[in-house]
Amino acid sequence: MNKILSVFSLIIILFSAGQISASERQLPFSPGETMTFRIRWAFVIAGHVTLEFLPFEEFEGVEALRFRYTARTSRFVDRFYKVRDIIEAYTDRDMTHSLLYTKSQHGRSRREIEVTFDWENNLAQYSDGNPHDPIEI
Repeated sequence: MNKILSVFSLIIILFSAGQISASERQLPFSPGETMTFRIRWAFVIAGHVTLEFLPFEEFEGVEALRFRYTARTSRFVDRFYKVRDIIEAYTDRDMTHSLLYTKSQHGRSRREIEVTFDWENNLAQYSDGNPHDPIEI
């Protein structure tokens, strides 16, 4: 599952690093597209992972792209290591910078994580229920 999370993160980073706006280039995906992966351990289906490109929406006055990653283990694997993760990421329409990152874990352990971005001051704020000191981007 960590490999798929890494791939998802890499996709977001690569598109966020682009200097050409999304309106000037065609994205390789469209709102509403979904990729679903079946995770296997040998012959056992361990779970499913879905990556969705959701419709454009306004986020704090900015038209944003929204991505959702969902991971869920099968009932059989739940007995050993239950995973129920949802990650959502927002980026500006031009994909030049991230706007929000959230992660919700409700499997073996429970965690809620949020990272907000203050691009005027080049700061990121991490919170896991308790806000941490902002860090420089």
